[in-house]
Amino acid sequence: ACPTGAYEKDPHTGNVILNSEHCMGCTYCAWVCPYGAPQFDRERGVMTKCTFCASRVERGDQPACVVACPVDALNVLEEREASLHNACTPGFADTDMQPAIRLISRRRVPLWRRIKTPHLDVMRWARLRDEWPLAFFTFVTAVLGGWLLASVLRGSSPQPAVFLGLAALGGFVSTIHLGRPARMWRTLRNLRTSWISWEIALFTAFVASAAGFLLLAPTNVFLGWTAAALGLGTLAAMDMVYRVRGQAVRAVPHSAMTLLTALYLAGCLGAHPWLAAPAGVMKLLLYVHRYRFAPVSWKRLALPLARLLLGFAAPTAAWLTLGAPLPTTILGGLLIAEALDRLEFYAALE
Repeated sequence: ACPTGAYEKDPHTGNVILNSEHCMGCTYCAWVCPYGAPQFDRERGVMTKCTFCASRVERGDQPACVVACPVDALNVLEEREASLHNACTPGFADTDMQPAIRLISRRRVPLWRRIKTPHLDVMRWARLRDEWPLAFFTFVTAVLGGWLLASVLRGSSPQPAVFLGLAALGGFVSTIHLGRPARMWRTLRNLRTSWISWEIALFTAFVASAAGFLLLAPTNVFLGWTAAALGLGTLAAMDMVYRVRGQAVRAVPHSAMTLLTALYLAGCLGAHPWLAAPAGVMKLLLYVHRYRFAPVSWKRLALPLARLLLGFAAPTAAWLTLGAPLPTTILGGLLIAEALDRLEFYAALE
């Protein structure tokens, strides 16, 4: 999953080695790893990971932790031997990664005490202190994608200064969460397996094509549709970044998916009910699904009710009574609702 290709796997020992000189400190590997192996070094701005004492293993010695353990609790297993036991090991994520470790339990865990999959997202708003740059970047990109698509559908073009200014601001803010922003160019090294690499590559192509369309040929339909398609492709890759195997609760699909948000905004901004209606219904169903077992409490339900009112009820009522286009106040409330949904997504991501 590493976008910079900083990880390599030794074909002989199975040891996964991190080259910190290639790491840009995005911390994505720490989130997708179900075993918590990578750790972020804030002083250096890069990820770190156990090397499994590669130099010792190469010369036939045991790792230092095995040798130093005073109670002889550690040992090295052959990878194929370890993989036979992981599927039934309590506490390990259900993946096919086959980590070279095996836990031998001395007692059986009762069924009623095992971890159950939650039905309701657990909001950890403190997480936004680290994730707000990504929340801002992804939301702005969804707005830009929806805005451009709506403009192309009605045969017009957005204001170049505002559109490109938002794109530049979003791209700049996205680098704030990186430990080593200067190494961001390395994201293009792993287009083969990393959705982050595709996200950055497509976003760059999207902004470049949109700039060409808005500044050089605003009446060129082909260029406009090309930019819109690249924008939707960026959002699809952006959503796939958060769909990781082994998650107890899937982060995607989600009502705050950027692609779905862009389609809904495009339908509302461009006054296209054929686009806004199915996208809005899908977003509404996904949102209500997350809160189906929420405790009945005004304090807990204040945010969801505001989201439903501004994001769905008000636009629908305005469309039915006033017709298209929607008033500016309604569109402003819609953007606020979508921003709240995106913040909820990041608050519950852990």
